[in-house]
Amino acid sequence: MKNIFKTKKQWSMTFIVMFYSLVSFAQDCPSIIGVIKTTPTKFPETCLADVFASPSAQTISTGETTAISLVATKPNTTYSWTVTQVGLTGATSGTGNAIRQQLTNIGSETAFATYVVIPKLGNCSGAPVTIVVNVRPLYRNIVKNSTFTKNNCGNGAIGSTVIYTVAEGTYTGTTQLAADALAENDSKTNGQAYADANGTCSFENVVKSGFVRDNCAPGGIGSAVVYTVGVGKYRAATQAAADLLAQNDGQAYANANGTCTFSSTKSGSFTKNNCDVGGTGSVVVYSKMITSIISQEDADTLAQDDVNLNGQANANKTGTCSFGNVAKSGFVRNNCAVGGIGSAVVYTVAAGKY
Repeated sequence: MKNIFKTKKQWSMTFIVMFYSLVSFAQDCPSIIGVIKTTPTKFPETCLADVFASPSAQTISTGETTAISLVATKPNTTYSWTVTQVGLTGATSGTGNAIRQQLTNIGSETAFATYVVIPKLGNCSGAPVTIVVNVRPLYRNIVKNSTFTKNNCGNGAIGSTVIYTVAEGTYTGTTQLAADALAENDSKTNGQAYADANGTCSFENVVKSGFVRDNCAPGGIGSAVVYTVGVGKYRAATQAAADLLAQNDGQAYANANGTCTFSSTKSGSFTKNNCDVGGTGSVVVYSKMITSIISQEDADTLAQDDVNLNGQANANKTGTCSFGNVAKSGFVRNNCAVGGIGSAVVYTVAAGKY
């Protein structure tokens, strides 16, 4: 479509052509008596208002402030703008020579605000300029758990394992990778110091063996039990405490699996009763020691039963028989010198004296 407006130069050329045409026409016509009046023509002016945005587009992260400067070719130019925002808050229409607004992304995707800036010079409004501001969301780190070992214990001690946790959402970034990298850096920077400050130091037990049951009832003697507590099975704050745990382990095993031995000695006096006629049996003391892994009472019973069962047989086997002499008298001396004759002596050896 052709522009119906002409510049001042175009209007001047048109006027000159019309003037010469009028003069030429007048030369061909009779003389005109009078005054020709002309009225000055007003020509429309071109609008010189313009605007340049710097930058012409911008990308920021949520919570940041736009920084867009507005400049023009002509001084005294003013600016106003309208805005459409999608997925964010904080963008508003306004006036001025800079757009500085804090924009907040309310979603998880990139949001944007579209500013339309109109320059004005006097009563003249120039061509609008569109500025798009993209607003990235902030990503929050996922939870980060890292394991560290306390390494500032004394000689012989072993540091505990400590988990250092960077909670979810502790750090934010313009990408998930950036947020997680900040959490990772936190863990690498602070994890070991946290373990050294909050971990514990412990000692491992030495090997333990040679346990004897020690929980027998009165009179019982515990048996030795083959059981070994390996080195390092237990840890404690001190070496003595770790060794005690190992000792208690072995002792508990011995008490549960060892045996208790109870002993009892019983005796009785028995008279040999299997001598020949006229013989008198001797008295024999029979003793028996019996052990039991059941109880002291059981040992006592077994020993007494053995005495009762075997005492007499033992007396008959090991005892002696003795016989008493009959009465003796009418003795004659028989130790005279050669040629001598001993006299008879009245003397009686009572029966049973020998």
